Amino acid sequence: MLIAVLYLLLAWTGAGWFGLLRQRRIRRLTAAWDSGHTARARCVSARPVEVQDADGAAVTVVHHLLEFTAADGRVISYEERDAPDSLARGDLVTVHYDPGAPERATVLTDSFWRRYQAVVLSGVMATTALATAVVLALVLG
Repeated sequence: MLIAVLYLLLAWTGAGWFGLLRQRRIRRLTAAWDSGHTARARCVSARPVEVQDADGAAVTVVHHLLEFTAADGRVISYEERDAPDSLARGDLVTVHYDPGAPERATVLTDSFWRRYQAVVLSGVMATTALATAVVLALVLG
């Protein structure tokens, strides 16, 4: 029983941290979407970067440097990691941005999943942890 309780506490802590870390990113995106400000941005460069996936295998992702003019006339350059892979140098895309922090712009469009993925995934993780802890308690007596 003690093992099941310890497992549950650790798993719920992990689910909570996962949710908090994802929520920070979601707040940035929500601020950009809710501001209502959009601009046409040009892809200045597309730089391939090698990263490791969850299994440790090398994966190449493309970081795009986008540039747009904000409503106040400032030219903003920022690196977008969520742009479609098909985006090439010179292409134009629509970005959403918060005028208070235009360097935190995004090409992602608003959706229910993007807004609430941290809550949904944390809930699934917590529920799975509870079910696993119950099974552990029953099996270990």
